[in-house]
Amino acid sequence: SVLSLADAMLPEREKSSGCVLIDMGAETTSVAIYKSNILRHMAIIPLGSANVNRDLCSLQIEDAEAEELKLTYGSAYSNYLEADHAPIKLADGRSVAYEDICGLIEARIEEIFLNIDHQIKSQNYSDKTLIGGVFLTGGGVQIKDIEKVEPMTFPFLNEDATLREDEVGAYLTVGEVLDNAKEEVDDQVKVPKVVDEDV
Repeated sequence: SVLSLADAMLPEREKSSGCVLIDMGAETTSVAIYKSNILRHMAIIPLGSANVNRDLCSLQIEDAEAEELKLTYGSAYSNYLEADHAPIKLADGRSVAYEDICGLIEARIEEIFLNIDHQIKSQNYSDKTLIGGVFLTGGGVQIKDIEKVEPMTFPFLNEDATLREDEVGAYLTVGEVLDNAKEEVDDQVKVPKVVDEDV
């Protein structure tokens, strides 16, 4: 659970000063906000990496191939796409543009991050109250360039975090999260129903 992950990877210093843990799984993305060593807010967003696979399946491919394409060729941030990348050959012999694969991935990941940003803002937190920053983990963050996706960027791994071999952890100050957020996100993005649990 996200609470077990928080106990395992969040340093006490960050939990005390205020931080956010984001666990991106296959079907859901969990958001936990800590302040003064107390869980202040938790939300479960019904979107995860499996949604990316389903989007890729619109190319008329099976889920297993979608997963392979996502991890092998996919990028979550189009500004970092390789110039003039050759089309990707599918298992059935068809070819699909590299940009089309990355476009599907980027759109879904951005939607997930916009909803994460909404959860932080909805609780009236900022870099002044959550100076411990944001931690990102879970199988869903293995997509290439996910640390560069807007409205949030995750520039470096947090060396204080204890991670399992199958997990990726990253860190970002909350100020950077909010400063990079798109304007009027609440008006522009339809936020899926989430399960909130305030403590």
